[in-house]
Amino acid sequence: MNLILHIGTEKTGSSSIQTFLFENKKPLAKAGYGYIHTEGRVDHRDVAVAFMKHSRSDEYTRTHKIEGEEARYAFCERVKKQLAGEVAALRNQGIHTCIISSEHLNSRFKYVLEIQGLGSSLQNIFDDVRVVAYVRDQRKKLSSHYSTRIKTGGTITFREAFNDYLRSKRDYYDMSFMRWENVFGRKALRLQVFDRKYFYRGDLIQDFLNLSGVELDQKDFKHLKSDVNTSLSKNACEILRIVNFLLPRSSLRSIALRGSLIKLLNHLSGKPWSLSSEQSELIKKKYQDSNEEFRKQYFPAKESLFDD
Repeated sequence: MNLILHIGTEKTGSSSIQTFLFENKKPLAKAGYGYIHTEGRVDHRDVAVAFMKHSRSDEYTRTHKIEGEEARYAFCERVKKQLAGEVAALRNQGIHTCIISSEHLNSRFKYVLEIQGLGSSLQNIFDDVRVVAYVRDQRKKLSSHYSTRIKTGGTITFREAFNDYLRSKRDYYDMSFMRWENVFGRKALRLQVFDRKYFYRGDLIQDFLNLSGVELDQKDFKHLKSDVNTSLSKNACEILRIVNFLLPRSSLRSIALRGSLIKLLNHLSGKPWSLSSEQSELIKKKYQDSNEEFRKQYFPAKESLFDD
């Protein structure tokens, strides 16, 4: 049994990929591919939580009350057992390749020990693991990430988010993918720049299937009507940001209310937040050495990792 492990990164169309895979589980299974996800979600959020360092937490662990060493250990064991059971059942159905997708595997894993724990568990179940990921120009990523941050309960301004990003240690692709390479090997990595002009047939879903090595007849597939998880406009972000002060972030009820409001705000026209030329230059300067090292290692044929 083989595994395609899609790890994002964040803001590279992961929601669209996951929705496509979820809505096409039956035709995928007919072709020998089994899509495994967390119950009630289109991604596998649980597997990212299970192998995250137990002393660390995020909104998901707090909302679902998976806090503390004992609770996290029990959760991890439960996820591993469930995953093994699902794979065994799929194998009996004639499935030859499983697919798991969670951008949180990249964004939440900060230490090589977390990836090693995941790798050890997966390599006990699967004969071969392919790690699929997209990388996006950090200057284009920030604006989209801000919208998502507000959608999930954030209350900070765009300027504050920019300053946070400028100080953060996230999105250094050379370092983050070196950790994945150290565990799974370079041959396992299937990487692509998140830019439509590089996509196979100019389409993200087609590119993902091609990058992953998925071979199937797509005539029976449901195609996405539009992109999933699009960014809110400036005005929509500001309305939701103010409302978020009134909604407890970790409450399941407030998450449901926020979700209903987001559906309405998606129709509010206007441009999303974007960087000023000065902000863009600061982000470019911050990541230029890391991006160049990453290009040399994984995209040596390209003159530069991202286009200016």
